[in-house]
Amino acid sequence: MAREEWLDLENTPQRTIHDFRRRFGGSVVALGHYRYDRAMPPVPMQRSDSRLVIALLLSGMQHYRVDGGEHVLRGGQGLRLLPGVRYGSGMLPEERGEMVWLTLEKPHAGSFSLPGFGKTAAKEWWKVMTGPSQLRFGIPPALKSLVAKLVAMDASDRSHPTRTEYDLTFGLFLVELQRVIGSGADAHISSGIRKALHWLEKRLEDDPPAVAELAAASGLSESHFHRRFKREIGVSPADFILRRKILEAQRRLRAGKSVTTAAMELGFSSSQYFATVFKRYTRVTPTEWLASADRRGMGDV
Repeated sequence: MAREEWLDLENTPQRTIHDFRRRFGGSVVALGHYRYDRAMPPVPMQRSDSRLVIALLLSGMQHYRVDGGEHVLRGGQGLRLLPGVRYGSGMLPEERGEMVWLTLEKPHAGSFSLPGFGKTAAKEWWKVMTGPSQLRFGIPPALKSLVAKLVAMDASDRSHPTRTEYDLTFGLFLVELQRVIGSGADAHISSGIRKALHWLEKRLEDDPPAVAELAAASGLSESHFHRRFKREIGVSPADFILRRKILEAQRRLRAGKSVTTAAMELGFSSSQYFATVFKRYTRVTPTEWLASADRRGMGDV
C-alpha cells in the first residue's frame, strides 16, 4: 500500500531536510540532502497527485520502482518522480552514498513561483520538468558544482546578505537543472567509462567481469580507469561491480535459483561470502530477503 500525499521532513545526523513551504511562495516544498556511510531502511512506496520530486544521486547507486518499472541510478544521475506516480525503493534500502532531492508543489490556480524566476519563466520551468522527456538524466559538472554549493550553505540564516546569496544560488541551480532535462542519463560520462559500463551490463548475466577487464574495455590504463571511474560515477569500480552483482542476484533469486547457485554463477568464492556482501548492501541475508519477497508477493521488490 502506497502512502498517499506523505511528506517526509525528518532530520537525522546523516541527512538534512529544509522545509520551504513558507518560503518561495509555497511552490518549493523541501530540499533534502543525505550522506550515508551504510545502508539505511528502504524508501516507502508513496504517491502524490500534486508533488514533483527530483532526485540527484551524487555518489553510490540507488534502486527505485516507479509505477512498477525499475530504475537503477548511478552516481551522477538524476530521476524525475512526477505527480501521480507510485514510487519507492521496494524492499531495497537507501544505499551508502550521497543524494540531494527537491520536492515542489504543482501550480495551483495559476500560482507558481521560483527564486529568481518571473511568473512566465516559472511556469515554463514546471512544464519542462514534468514534460515527456525520459525520467532519468545526467548531472554534469556545472549542476553538480551548484548542488555542492547549495548544500554547503546555511538555508536557515536570515541575515540579508546570506539569505540573498542562498536564493540566488537556488535560482541558478533550478536554471541548470532545467537545462539538463532530456540530455540523456549518460551525457556527462566520458566515452571510456561509458564503454566499460556497457561491457559490464553485457557480461553480467553470463560471466561478470573483473575490474581489469572493465579497464581494458574502456581503453584506459587500470590506474587511470580507477581514478576516472570514481570521479564520474562516485564509487570505485570494485564497489560498483559488487552492487550490480547483488541486484542481479536478487533477480535470479526471484526467478527461483538457490542462494548457492546465484552466488556461484556471479563469481562469489562461497555462499557465505555472498551472504556477507548481500547483507552489506541490503541489510538482510539472501534467505531473509527472499522470504520477505515471498510474503509480499514480490510486488514491491
